Amino acid sequence: MKRLFILGTVLAIAVGNAEAKSIPQDAQPLSDAEQIELMSGKEIKGTFYNKSGKKAGTFTSEWNSDGVKKTSLTPTGQKTQSKTLKWYVKNGQFCDQSYRTEKYVCGTKGQWFKAGGTCFVTQGDKKTISTEFGC
Repeated sequence: MKRLFILGTVLAIAVGNAEAKSIPQDAQPLSDAEQIELMSGKEIKGTFYNKSGKKAGTFTSEWNSDGVKKTSLTPTGQKTQSKTLKWYVKNGQFCDQSYRTEKYVCGTKGQWFKAGGTCFVTQGDKKTISTEFGC
């Protein structure tokens, strides 16, 4: 019985990980300068994913030229949530206030990629997608 439980747990983990969305193999890293060009003064619509890489909803973010960032998130099956945050460019890096933590994140940290007309931001593993949007 114990072996059956362990096997079931391992299969559940394997199936869960198989659904995680990873960046395409041909994705190229974005530089800090490319990130600034891509985001400054723009509106972007895309998809966000949970920590296991499964689709969690959609978002719209607008980075106004006055340093105000307006973001709306629509988690799957839930009502839209909105926040007004801030952004700036300092020392050649795009600094953006996180929706979740409201802390500033500056630069790409090697987690921004582009493949074709799609941009991806990955989690810390630099493989599992946290956000994707047209660029």
